[in-house]
Amino acid sequence: MVEKKVGGRIAKTAEEGRYLTVVSEAGQQLSLRISNATDIEGIPDRSHFKVGMRFTATYEELKLWNDVMEIKVEP
Repeated sequence: MVEKKVGGRIAKTAEEGRYLTVVSEAGQQLSLRISNATDIEGIPDRSHFKVGMRFTATYEELKLWNDVMEIKVEP
């Protein structure tokens, strides 16, 4: 796993804010899953997410390549 940080705007919400489609400041579209354990700074709970809202998030992404061993890693 690799920890990444993204800033951008919410483009779409689904299932009362559990799933977000976001567009980063670089224009990349990203799908995020928000759980009950997610720290949402300044927002009481995920049902308050609105399309167009700006945010910053830290998320984990599965890394499929090991740079040190130079091999593909199977999930």
